Amino acid sequence: RYSFVFDEQLRVAALFLLGYAGVGFALSIWLMGHDMTSWLYGVFVLAQTCQPLIPASLTIGQSVAAHRLRRQNIFCIDLPRTIMAGKVQVFCFDKTGTLTKEGLEYFAVQGITHDKESSMAEFVDEVSDMSRLPNNMQVGLASCHAVTMMGDQLIGNPVDVEQFRATDWEIKQGERDNELYLDTLLSPFLESFDGSDRLIRQTIHVIKRFEFVHARQSMSVAVLDENTGHVHVYIKGSFERLKHMASPESVPANYDSMTARWAREGCYVLALAHKDLGPIKDLSSVARMSREQLESGCNLTSLLLFRNKLKEDTTSAIMELKGGDTRTVMITGDTALTGV
Repeated sequence: RYSFVFDEQLRVAALFLLGYAGVGFALSIWLMGHDMTSWLYGVFVLAQTCQPLIPASLTIGQSVAAHRLRRQNIFCIDLPRTIMAGKVQVFCFDKTGTLTKEGLEYFAVQGITHDKESSMAEFVDEVSDMSRLPNNMQVGLASCHAVTMMGDQLIGNPVDVEQFRATDWEIKQGERDNELYLDTLLSPFLESFDGSDRLIRQTIHVIKRFEFVHARQSMSVAVLDENTGHVHVYIKGSFERLKHMASPESVPANYDSMTARWAREGCYVLALAHKDLGPIKDLSSVARMSREQLESGCNLTSLLLFRNKLKEDTTSAIMELKGGDTRTVMITGDTALTGV
């Protein structure tokens, strides 16, 4: 049950009216004597002070209010809710799924370049088409997740599923080529470099995966590139966490301002880091590595951006509430700047 200040104070007002009626009844008896006239006058004072028709008047008022609202295509099947709506001064909304559409939509990837001579890291322009990204970024975005296939359906965290769909890669189903492989991923068909019409696909194998842990705010994978024989490590997580995990020289000077800018624009921002372990013949040695060994010494490669678009009627609903002098509050568990 909802409790409003008006309802709490109503009890005090009712007691005050009863006291006032009692005083009026007593004065009627005392001043007019103890005859029948004084008793009838006292009852009249009680009836006027504590009006028995008040509940009926409130019900009629609610019905009239519901009829007026119906003219504006606002329907209420529980009449007492009309009075409750009139008492609301603050209206709190959940962000994701209420003000915004359900789930996140992939927006873009903003890469980071590293100048070996000056040891400076800089952001490049964001890219929406993942096929235009450097190969190491494509491999990282296609593999650094916990998505699995169940029949023809992708199963996993909604953000991971949206990320994997944007890469256009595929998870190979069926028997594994090697018992050390957790997953095998296939790139989209690409034109071969020799200019022929033959189409080739890049194949990578996930040989180690550390699931996302809230305390660490990150997850990581080790993958084998079948074409080069190199083992690559990718870490994905919150941009705040990866800033401290990655090598300092791989963090751009304007990292904080850039991530804050994307958050102000309503983006859900993740960061991706990478490390090349080179060719490793004994893959079981990678599988035995601890999380700290695997994730140390990585370099930031990109920011992964998702957007939570507003529903079509969100703006008009909030404007109507503000027009009714109702304060609107948004509640979100995401970065606070995404609510700006």
